[in-house]
Amino acid sequence: CDNRQERAQAAYAQYQAAVVNGDLREARRALGALVLADDSNAGYWIELAKVSLQLADFSGAYEAFQRAHELDRGNVEVLTAMTQLALRSGNLDVAAENAKQLELVAPSNPAVPLTNGYVALRRGNFADAERQVAALEALSPYGGSGKVLQSRILMAQGKADAAVDLLRKQVQQQPSDAESLRALASIYELREQW
Repeated sequence: CDNRQERAQAAYAQYQAAVVNGDLREARRALGALVLADDSNAGYWIELAKVSLQLADFSGAYEAFQRAHELDRGNVEVLTAMTQLALRSGNLDVAAENAKQLELVAPSNPAVPLTNGYVALRRGNFADAERQVAALEALSPYGGSGKVLQSRILMAQGKADAAVDLLRKQVQQQPSDAESLRALASIYELREQW
């Protein structure tokens, strides 16, 4: 036990030094050694997942978040990250299952209707996707996520002009909404209207 604890302390010190030096690869290597020495600390796994995300290692991040979730089933941050990563990877069934679990521990978390909306959209169920937009906007009326999802529904329905109008209004009303601005720019790029 003492040897394991010493290895964990040494790995943690290496991790801290790597973070101070801005060396993410070394930080991830040290965190790998840390969880090898002590795999029962959800916080270590969460840090490993966050560093893996910064290094664009999404599968490694998901696996680390998954282990953290096994250790701490009620951690909203972990479930939210797992839900978003599954959705971004295109694994709709896993994303939907994670959203169900997230809803049990945090029913008013906007990631739940956001995920369910994108899953419905990708499956071509526009009516359900629009219901999820309404639920998302009820939880976060000034956030841009609902508007972006609604614009993607409109685009999928061949209503690009309506999507542009929706996002323009959102950006005018909420100028700091970078998410809606990026979505609007993406539509303009698709339509080559810069």
